[in-house]
Amino acid sequence: VALSGTSMAAPFVSGAAALLFSAKPEARVGEIRNAILKSTSPGAFPATTRGQLNIRRALEALTDLN
Repeated sequence: VALSGTSMAAPFVSGAAALLFSAKPEARVGEIRNAILKSTSPGAFPATTRGQLNIRRALEALTDLN
């Protein structure tokens, strides 16, 4: 059984956002959003970003903000 769509993406992105907030509690929502969106791994996915969530890159992007 293959699972896809926003119903599957939402819990992963929510978890990623929670992890990012735990790493940088003073971050603003916009910073978290940008870190997630700008750090996706490229791919031919039918999503807004056309990419796959890459939490390691999102953490790096967020911690690089000063």
